[in-house]
Amino acid sequence: MQGSYAEYIKLPESNALKLADTISYDEGALVEPSTVALHALELVRFRGGEDVAIIGGGTIGLLTCEWAKILGARRVFIFDLDSEMLELSKKFGADVTLNTNDAKFYDTAMEKTSQKGFAYVFDAAGVDFTFKLAFRLAGTKSSICYVGIPNRELSYPADVFFNLYKKEFQLTGSLMSFSAPFPGKEWDLTLKQLEAGKLKFYEGLILNRLPLRDIALAQGLFRTPGATRGKIMLFD
Repeated sequence: MQGSYAEYIKLPESNALKLADTISYDEGALVEPSTVALHALELVRFRGGEDVAIIGGGTIGLLTCEWAKILGARRVFIFDLDSEMLELSKKFGADVTLNTNDAKFYDTAMEKTSQKGFAYVFDAAGVDFTFKLAFRLAGTKSSICYVGIPNRELSYPADVFFNLYKKEFQLTGSLMSFSAPFPGKEWDLTLKQLEAGKLKFYEGLILNRLPLRDIALAQGLFRTPGATRGKIMLFD
């Protein structure tokens, strides 16, 4: 049936997953963003022991960081221009945080990786600058996954695009949060790791709580640049 944001909804049984009694409603609401992050790691056939770059320290970027650490990443670098989100990323396992407003952030990243770059690069921001940055941060024979979705035209200067040939990296985009058979191991693993206490949704991902009657206000916050950085929890 059509409709959502209601006290009760009707949906196919196959679309519903049962939460363990130990999982709160706040945690349950963050399961889907977690599966988006994990799906990106699945797409690049992620293996531990390597350095990882995550561009964008929002909800998806932070959860990608946490999953990369759970799955054995050597070090995770978070790139963002928000100092508060960079600080929060440390709770999610970030080993190195770099503010892209710093003129020397790229040089610092290259120095810390001995000029080799990163085996895995995830762009969770989805803007022109970060798409190009991913090409520069990628190491030889690496993997790049675009998770953030752009809403404007993109252009790549020839010297930036040439990195694709020079480094021979694998490039993919990620849109889904599930795999076959539906809903896939992204959902199963998220629920299992959350119940086991290995996956943690730290405070800071949900920055606003509003009653359901104020849904128009909540949606307006997302349309206003800088009004909110994290998720908004609606309650009834």
